[in-house]
Amino acid sequence: AVRDRLGAPASCDESGVTVLATDGAQFVPRLFDLGIEVHSVTVSRPTLDDVFLAYTGNRMREREQ
Repeated sequence: AVRDRLGAPASCDESGVTVLATDGAQFVPRLFDLGIEVHSVTVSRPTLDDVFLAYTGNRMREREQ
């Protein structure tokens, strides 16, 4: 629903749904407009490891090993 209706890149795993948005504080209210059950929301800025993963497909620790 996040990808289809809000056009935001999203991925799912056992911990939940991760959404990449340029402005998380403005994006969060749109989640509640979807009519889906939301248990919790965390907004965070990307880390250097997140940026590295986006460009290389590997985490920095994986590269070091």
